[in-house]
Amino acid sequence: MLAPADDIVPLVRGASGEALTIVIAPGRDRLALALALAALPPLAIERAPMRVNAVLPRPGAAPVDVEAATHFLERAVSTTGQVLEIG
Repeated sequence: MLAPADDIVPLVRGASGEALTIVIAPGRDRLALALALAALPPLAIERAPMRVNAVLPRPGAAPVDVEAATHFLERAVSTTGQVLEIG
């Protein structure tokens, strides 16, 4: 989970494994959210062959839907640098 005050860059660069799916927590200001979303595709390229994706829950998103989206992205072997907005 990427908390409102966290920076996405060290989170991605410090990760290991085949895939990283980041859930971007609600509460980020608009600029911080825009920066995190803009950083995701270049970080996915940098970290290849690791797959790096994100889930962005909107207000009212059901936790089960966020979990399903996360599970989907973790198994989508040809998907990287993508953001799924839920809610």
